[in-house]
Amino acid sequence: MIFTSLKFILFFVVCAAVYFVFPKKARWIWLLACSLFFYASAGPAHVAYILSAAAVVYLSGLILGRIDSGLRRKLAGCDGDKNRKKELKASSKRKSIVVIAAALLVMLGALWTIKYLNFSIRILSSILARFGVPFSAMEYRFLLPLGISFYIFTGIGYLIDVYRGSCDVQKNPLRILLFLSFFPCVSQGPISRYSDLAPQLYEGHRFDYDRMTKGVQRMLWGFCEKMVLADRVGILVSGVYDSANAQSGAAYVLATLLYAVQIYADFAGYMDIACGAAYVLGIDIPENFDSPYLSRSIPEYWRRWHITLGAWFRDYLYYPVMRCPLFSSVRRKTKNSRFKKGADRIMTAVALIVVWTTTGLWHGASSTYVLWGLYHGLLITASTLLEPLTDGAVKKLGLDRERFSFKLFRTVRTFFLVCVGYVFFRSSSVSQIGTVFRSVFSRAGFYSLFDLRVTELGLDGKDLNVAIIAIALLVIVDIMRNRGVVIRDKISEQGIWLRWFIWLLGVTAVVIFGVYGPDYNAASFIYFAF
Repeated sequence: MIFTSLKFILFFVVCAAVYFVFPKKARWIWLLACSLFFYASAGPAHVAYILSAAAVVYLSGLILGRIDSGLRRKLAGCDGDKNRKKELKASSKRKSIVVIAAALLVMLGALWTIKYLNFSIRILSSILARFGVPFSAMEYRFLLPLGISFYIFTGIGYLIDVYRGSCDVQKNPLRILLFLSFFPCVSQGPISRYSDLAPQLYEGHRFDYDRMTKGVQRMLWGFCEKMVLADRVGILVSGVYDSANAQSGAAYVLATLLYAVQIYADFAGYMDIACGAAYVLGIDIPENFDSPYLSRSIPEYWRRWHITLGAWFRDYLYYPVMRCPLFSSVRRKTKNSRFKKGADRIMTAVALIVVWTTTGLWHGASSTYVLWGLYHGLLITASTLLEPLTDGAVKKLGLDRERFSFKLFRTVRTFFLVCVGYVFFRSSSVSQIGTVFRSVFSRAGFYSLFDLRVTELGLDGKDLNVAIIAIALLVIVDIMRNRGVVIRDKISEQGIWLRWFIWLLGVTAVVIFGVYGPDYNAASFIYFAF
């Protein structure tokens, strides 16, 4: 059941209507029933995976809670014996780490087996072949559960937060299941923190007309982003990148630029529908985008694109790597040394490369995703390490960072670098990456810019005009949002006739200009695959 289907619209209307007539204390149970129904619509087999993940998260959380409560009882009976307290804390920490490690082994092991086993076998086979060792293994076929990467990461975040003491243990297994399976978040995120989302899920909210109208309006904007823009430009992108024959450099340039539009409108559209649906129910889920294409550096871009995933990797991977025993030992040894700054920079670079290689793999079991992750990791590392030099160069050249021209240059430069990365991300193989760059940067590729026939790449004149108008509208909305102006709020302040005219215009745009067809299915949402 995809968000842009009539089935989902009917499902959501029933879900919201019944939710507000249910007894307030039991509304979370209705949300759980709706979430399981939504998830089961992808196939009954998918439910077994999320139930198993919820069981591991629930039991591991209970054990962590018992270890902590046992420590508190023992500490209360120590009567000021500091050495005994220190021993008890160390023992409790070791036990908790074992529990966390076991839970991670089970959940990440399942994720690796389902998504990465065949990829690992292919890499091993390639390595052994280079040394003349014959190796062949069968390809294993697994069901890829909907949203498994998202709810696995959500569950891991909960367990680590329990271990750190930043959230309480949930003793009701059904509430854990709701936290992991809440239908707006389960298939594509956002990756929510337990302390932020869970209390809202269990609370039970009253009907609020203002929230209902704003939530539905946001859902409508998401439908427009996805169906009118993303799916339309996706026709040209697929026509170029999925073609069996190499295309001209100009075709690849245009397809890459439009892929930047497609993936943003696709994912942001999904998030607007998800956030709008949750908002109608009285629940605020985290934002995942903040006008990322207006960023002035790659680090800033990643603070504004897929915000919750970036925060997850920062808190649960980057910081632990930086605090690992090896790095802690290096810091102690270089604390008063002239090599301290250099050591810190090297450790930061290593941690960033680890994070971004993992980020690439998270998106899929493919060398192209790994290269994409390394590409961004190297850009961010270079940006971090070279910042003092660039700041010095700006001062020596007398450049004014606040000038519009300088800001525009940095924004265009960042967008260009992001689009280069999209070549890695969208290509189906490493060889295609080479084909794209050779086509673009060859002499023939340069001359092809003057002989580009867009309508021969899959979009006719009408579709091209609709896409141009939709892109312009998306740019305006993002610029306004970047300046702190939420257009939905501005529309809500207008008279009733103007408000209804604008929103009916949006509905008409989706109905008339939305992309439909027999191949329109869940796979058309790009992030469903991750």
